Amino acid sequence: MGKISSKLDSIFSAITFAEAGDHDFARELMNEKRNILLAVKESEVERKTLTYAINTCKRVKATLDILYVSEGTKTDSVVENFFDELKTEGISYNFIRSGGTLKQAVLDYTKHNSDVLCVIMESPEEAVVDHKRKEKGMSETWKNISCPLVLVKAGIIQK
Repeated sequence: MGKISSKLDSIFSAITFAEAGDHDFARELMNEKRNILLAVKESEVERKTLTYAINTCKRVKATLDILYVSEGTKTDSVVENFFDELKTEGISYNFIRSGGTLKQAVLDYTKHNSDVLCVIMESPEEAVVDHKRKEKGMSETWKNISCPLVLVKAGIIQK
């Protein structure tokens, strides 16, 4: 109940400032923390996915959380160059390195971070198809994710 009450307080405060003519401050009061999660796997980074993430962040004015799944400590040059592009575009970002599988890393991250608006990731078949059940389509695990999942398909840039 406290979260709803706090949200209502913000709304009513924003209305008050908007009525007084301070529209910019009213918008600031209404802005919540907005994060978009870009999930990529080492050596399998798609340019189209990176471009989609930039465009989405610019459109909704969000911070980009980059979840980089790898077994080592080295970061692909494509991702390193992407950091420079984000700075040029004026997009704030956080880089999070994780081990294990892409699927589990995304599920863990979204479970513990409720401010994620959506997850953007490349669409390798193994990420979405449940091979144990031999069925095409989304596995039950992905259907239960707490935010929209955006899959981008394009050619993979191999290093």
